[in-house]
Amino acid sequence: MKINLRAHPYPTFLALSLTAYLGLETSAEFIACFIVKGGDVLKNLEEGFSRAIMIWEFGIPYYGVLGLICGSLAKKSGFKYALILFVLGVITLGGLGFMSAFYSQTALMRHAWTASTLSYLAFVAYGLPVLAACLVIRLLAGKKSIKSGDKYNAENNIQG
Repeated sequence: MKINLRAHPYPTFLALSLTAYLGLETSAEFIACFIVKGGDVLKNLEEGFSRAIMIWEFGIPYYGVLGLICGSLAKKSGFKYALILFVLGVITLGGLGFMSAFYSQTALMRHAWTASTLSYLAFVAYGLPVLAACLVIRLLAGKKSIKSGDKYNAENNIQG
């Protein structure tokens, strides 16, 4: 049984978003712990994964909205453009996640508990303009590439 991911862009991009969040946020937490604290690799990896799970309410909605925006773009303009936008959005959100994790670990080393917690809110504050930019790009790309989206839909018998 062959699954055509291009025919179902919303589930595809939502699954990619969840995978990207878990991978990038765990990596960001691990690297931040390793840079700031040094020490045992396995302990830092375990702490990074547990922190990524603990702060899921900050990151998952952003990656989910990015997945929905890209799924919409894939239906309108084609899978290739949506994948490019998705990669750019994930790289930007991943960088914000690393920045938040690094500042949080730095604050923890200084025993600044409140600053450590508030550093994760930087992801929330700076993530909104990233999603707004992705939405604007989606709207602009959707208007310019309607013909290619219609061609793709006609080739694959997708009703829209």
